[in-house]
Amino acid sequence: MKDTECVRFLQWALPQLNLRWAGFRKVRKQACKRIQRRIF
Repeated sequence: MKDTECVRFLQWALPQLNLRWAGFRKVRKQACKRIQRRIF
């Protein structure tokens, strides 16, 4: 999963979960790594 794909996924998924993107912007790389581990 590329960085841009992860950002798009987070920008879609976070509102679905009633979370805000502003809080995840700082930990984006860490969140992307965790998502990638769980997907693959």
